[in-house]
Amino acid sequence: SEPALELLGWLIDELLAMVERHVPLLAAIQDAAVGPRRTEIFEQPFYRWLHEQLAALLGRALAAGEAGDLQVDVVADAIQAATAPPLFVFQKEQRGLSREQIGAALRRLFVDGLRAAPGA
Repeated sequence: SEPALELLGWLIDELLAMVERHVPLLAAIQDAAVGPRRTEIFEQPFYRWLHEQLAALLGRALAAGEAGDLQVDVVADAIQAATAPPLFVFQKEQRGLSREQIGAALRRLFVDGLRAAPGA
């Protein structure tokens, strides 16, 4: 079986590809959750499913000693925030970044940055 952090990197890349393909739909879902309803988006089936997938991979990495000490739910939420459609569009259109550049940066942060120090 592949190491959990490698699968996490793959999932981040696939998530960015899906966001790129479906920006209008995902942005509309986010736009529907404004004002007092702004946190409801995280209760939508897709976001709950994604959080479960991310948390499972992070928990597996933690249990296997691949990742250092971390709060699984916080890191899963941070990955979801970092891959949010409005931010993705801003990074592409305003910052001039490609999906590959964004993905590489997120892999460095959320895959390489979570690796347990050797001998830890």
